[in-house]
Amino acid sequence: MARYAAAEVGLAAGPVGQTVIACREHKTGHEIDVLALARGARPRAQGAPVAFIGEAKHRDRRPGLAELRGLQHRRELLTAAGHDASGAVLGLFSAAGFTEELQAEAAGSRGKILLAPLEMLYGQSV
Repeated sequence: MARYAAAEVGLAAGPVGQTVIACREHKTGHEIDVLALARGARPRAQGAPVAFIGEAKHRDRRPGLAELRGLQHRRELLTAAGHDASGAVLGLFSAAGFTEELQAEAAGSRGKILLAPLEMLYGQSV
């Protein structure tokens, strides 16, 4: 992701990985499928700035606002844990596309919500 992020979506991403963040409210850990730190940030450093938080979905149902709210919750958890995640771009990757409501929300987000359907990932219709 870091290699292509700047050229394709204008995102200055550094190290990329995945993680689980503890959630006291739900008494569980929430998985983050794609977590990109800001360019120049060091993994596992206290307060590391987060550039991107993403979730991948491969199912028949199209992701919607519920999945976006889940990502927003994860961003809040990262911020509460001491990371600078308040400006992180939120992204959803989906094989089935996205609901109209989610597409409208992303369209009005000024680049803060990235939706990546399968066609975008592979550069062709599938």
